[in-house]
Amino acid sequence: MKWFAKLLLAAMVAACAVALAGCAGGTTYDESGRPPADTGAAAGHAGHGGGGAGSEHAGHGGAAAGDGPGATGEMAVLARTETSDLAVELHAMAPELFYVSEGEGLRPQRPSRGDDVHLMVTLADRESGVRLPDATVTARVVAQGGATVFEGPLYPMVGRGMGLHYGENVPLGRPGRYDVTLVIGPPRIGRHRAVRDAWDETTRVERSFAFDGTTVRAE
Repeated sequence: MKWFAKLLLAAMVAACAVALAGCAGGTTYDESGRPPADTGAAAGHAGHGGGGAGSEHAGHGGAAAGDGPGATGEMAVLARTETSDLAVELHAMAPELFYVSEGEGLRPQRPSRGDDVHLMVTLADRESGVRLPDATVTARVVAQGGATVFEGPLYPMVGRGMGLHYGENVPLGRPGRYDVTLVIGPPRIGRHRAVRDAWDETTRVERSFAFDGTTVRAE
């Protein structure tokens, strides 16, 4: 009977191992330890308005030029430009929840139904590539017919895979061509002597993009 008991025990151990492997592989959890609310949600149903203090982004993967934002979180590069000392990039992805610094904690900025895209702007020193905080970044998005669909500041935020940037969820509405204007004020930060006079001018970036009802692409 000893050989039978050993055989039974081995079978039970194997069954437990299979069960544990199945439990480990199903759900992906976010940084807070909670499972995602809806991993299959389509881009175009999230967002809010306004700008303000710092916030912590949920995180992104790498940007892919030419790709439109979708439910999987991929990003489209809409603009890249440089001044004498500043490098600016404009990205877009699906709208998403992020967190705004408020008092000593973080307040969730939940997506709203009318938003179609999450616009993100990165600012960096052109020579070193170091990202710059504490700038004032505003965006104005105008539809093909001339109507302004969004105008306001972008939140400073940070995310894994994206790093320090400025972003906001933006409503677009109908498919078509849109013009976006960024106005970037000088960073309000202390500086070492070598960069005392760097990034001291207001920068204006104007670009167009196309929206097909789900994704955006640069034009």
